[in-house]
Amino acid sequence: MKPLKSPILNILAGLALAVIAGGCTSIESADVYNDQLQDKILTENYVEPGDHVIVSTNEGKYEFKVEEVTGQSISGTDEDDDPVSVEISDIVALDKKEFDATKTAGAVAGGVGWATLAWIALIALAVGWL
Repeated sequence: MKPLKSPILNILAGLALAVIAGGCTSIESADVYNDQLQDKILTENYVEPGDHVIVSTNEGKYEFKVEEVTGQSISGTDEDDDPVSVEISDIVALDKKEFDATKTAGAVAGGVGWATLAWIALIALAVGWL
């Protein structure tokens, strides 16, 4: 692949890639499985109401916002507001999605920087500098 002819366009392309690669959430894995994971859920309050989780069982994966954790199950609603309930004894893996302020700030700063450079490039094109 040939590099772009203008250094400004190279910078813009790099910033666009950085913004696309950035994100606002991260996924935290429990790093334990099956019985250990089930014990962690029950004894360490690993999952609490308000958490956004991705739960894996032998039957499939469920992604939902937790509303209640009991001694037997984790329940909540998915993105379509449909109820979801998973027995803790059926869970083989669990990941939590968490908001990451650092990544969000980076994405916002990258977006502002990209927009600024885009305007500079447009002005440079308009006056014939590129």
